[in-house]
Amino acid sequence: MQVNTDKTKTLVQHPPGLMLPNFNTTVNDQPLEQVDQFSYLGSILTSAPTSKKDVENRIRAPHSTFGRLNCRVFNNHALTMTTKIMVFRAVVLSTLLYACETWTLYRNDIKPLEHFQQMKLRQILKISWESHTTNIEVLERGHQNPPPPPLDRTHA
Repeated sequence: MQVNTDKTKTLVQHPPGLMLPNFNTTVNDQPLEQVDQFSYLGSILTSAPTSKKDVENRIRAPHSTFGRLNCRVFNNHALTMTTKIMVFRAVVLSTLLYACETWTLYRNDIKPLEHFQQMKLRQILKISWESHTTNIEVLERGHQNPPPPPLDRTHA
């Protein structure tokens, strides 16, 4: 196998709260460039052990998706609210959460994701911020809470 040292870069991810010295990686006696972040398969990897940059980047994509669907789906009076919510969950939320299984999330990372979901649900449901509707009520109206587990009637 041959490695193109001109195109190959390294990224060192330090453990939280611990700074390690810079590593000088070489291949065939040629040093490889060390970077602080790079994009791989649509995700942004950084030297910081958080997913903050990737989450910020991921929120941009569903904004665009939502905008493209706004006229044809979310503002279409011929479609039921159930259909609009199903499209939101299938297209917009799946775009938002693409590759989320690779994220290491902290509370500060979850807040912008929840904010995006609330903002778009309020837009679909036509709920003004002035109406003082709670976030929980918005989720319930948008059918975003998972249904309760079915009752086991075999032992009743």
